[in-house]
Formats: sequence, C-alpha cells, structure tokens
Amino acid sequence: MFEEVKMERMTWREFEAKKDQVLILPVGATEQHGPHLPLCVDAVLAEQFACRLAQAVGGVVAPTLSYGYKSKPLSGGGPLFPGTIDLNGATLQQLASDLFDEFVRDGFTKIFIMNAHFENDP
Repeated sequence: MFEEVKMERMTWREFEAKKDQVLILPVGATEQHGPHLPLCVDAVLAEQFACRLAQAVGGVVAPTLSYGYKSKPLSGGGPLFPGTIDLNGATLQQLASDLFDEFVRDGFTKIFIMNAHFENDP
C-alpha cells in the first residue's frame, strides 16, 4: 500500500530524484505492550504514520529504526519483560547522527523524525 514512499522499495535513481522532498525517519522500539500485543507496536506506529505523512507531502520514508532508548518501568515497560531490547542513549544518538550524515550526503536537506516511543524524546 505504501511501497511508493518507502526508501527500501525504491531504486537508487528513484531515491535520488526525491532528494528535494522531506525524508522521514520512523523511530520506534522493540518492547512489550502487555500480554496481548506484539513487540513491534512502537515501530509499526512510527512507520504507518510516516507513510501516511509521506503520501500527503510527497516525501520519502527511510527504513524504520526499530530499537529505542531504555523503556522505563514507571511508564509500564522496562527490562523485566523478555523481548524488550533497549539501546543506550549515546548509541541511539550516534546511530541517528550517522543516518542523518548519510541522508545529507545523498542530498536531503529536510529530515523529519517520526518518533513513536515515549522514552526516545529526551
């Protein structure tokens, strides 16, 4: 449904032709959301919102960053749950910085982060 806006579905020439558009980086997490939901909830939300936004503005959606900053027990998460895979803050920041450098090197000047994991905000 959203293949036309997803970077990973484009050829390099199609991707290059979009460099004047906004590039959207969906960022989620891999963590529990209760016993009834899959571990990918945050990543799926980030990607789906990013795709809808990209369709509306003619943008491009980069592959989803599916790991996020440490989930906190006080917000209902935390490392107590199997499958909750966290990154350190410095790791997440460096990963995002490296990705931005690559996108800029490819000619993009408008980059938007679509975050769907509460703890990524700080």
